[in-house]
Amino acid sequence: MEQEGASLETAKLASPEEELQYLRVEAAKKEDALWQEQGSATTPEGAISATLSEYGKAAPDARLEEHLLIENPQFEAIVEHIGSIPHREKMREIYRVLAEKGVLNALKIAQALNNPHIEDDFHRVLVEYVRTGAIVPGLEKERALSMLLHMAVFEITLPFAGMQEGERVATFKEVIAEMERFFVGMIPLEGAAKAQYGHFSLELVLSNFSNDIVFYIAVESQMKDLFVKQLLGAFPSAKIEEHPGDYNIFNEFGASVGSFGECTDKFVFPIKCAEENDADPFTVILNSFTKIERDGEGAAIQLIVYPDQDHVVTKVKHALGQVKQGVSVRTATDIPLTTGAVISKTFREFVRTQVNTPKKDGPTDPKEAEAAQRVSAPTSAW
Repeated sequence: MEQEGASLETAKLASPEEELQYLRVEAAKKEDALWQEQGSATTPEGAISATLSEYGKAAPDARLEEHLLIENPQFEAIVEHIGSIPHREKMREIYRVLAEKGVLNALKIAQALNNPHIEDDFHRVLVEYVRTGAIVPGLEKERALSMLLHMAVFEITLPFAGMQEGERVATFKEVIAEMERFFVGMIPLEGAAKAQYGHFSLELVLSNFSNDIVFYIAVESQMKDLFVKQLLGAFPSAKIEEHPGDYNIFNEFGASVGSFGECTDKFVFPIKCAEENDADPFTVILNSFTKIERDGEGAAIQLIVYPDQDHVVTKVKHALGQVKQGVSVRTATDIPLTTGAVISKTFREFVRTQVNTPKKDGPTDPKEAEAAQRVSAPTSAW
């Protein structure tokens, strides 16, 4: 019994409910002790008062888990990465909501501020806080959010090609070949275990209040070692630095605009093949970034890469096989990616076979031949 009581006294409390339950148990013990000493003179109120007085003398970090501390040393160390003092105080305010009401409510409060700069600051602080191993109330119930918060951001620097005398400058096509090698290394082989793989993003960034255009790659925490190995395998001279501060492109008092790109043609067709370019088309984007003002403006381009969970590659190869067997490119590349789309395509094909008559062999349509060549182009990268 004594050992059980000792463990109760030394155990740290992880929630206000646990703290209240602990005080109730201690107050009951105190009432029994006072009853033995004072007899009928003791009262429940007196026992509670004595318990609270004794409890109040303890240091908070000796009794409470870190996420319940008003001044959490781990959180404070992370907040120091934020340059603006008012923004640090805003992070502390949201942290109090996090400690009392959980992560989801804290995120709702950050969103309700309608300030992209503050919201982005809180996201970066929360990611770093989760990485310390600290307890985040409510996070265990938010599986998708937990996965997103367990990310690591790396700043990537590639030394300028040819900066050393006598060094050969790699051609654009050689760089593309090395990037293909990197991408292949970042996706699981067919039949391999996929536990250590996940999504990652490539980000070109010009932060607000900065003149530097920086390239970042963000990966899931379990992919860190794989990522470093694959990148250095493709680019041995690359400098990789984990970036706890992340970046912030938003103007606190300005407007924010976002957009996304999508294919104008079916996704199976390549946007453009590297063999068709002799110069890096990314130069156009970099030139546009140089026209952005240092103070009050920022921009980022993000490319997110996901593992092939829907067996899209297999479907593309099947489509290519159909083209080689004489099926029209339009029909073969109509690749459904959802259950509803599969049902719809099956119904259309059934109707088509009932209505259409077989065509006689004839000369190949030049447009059809060109489309078949285009659809076969990306297969070398799969």
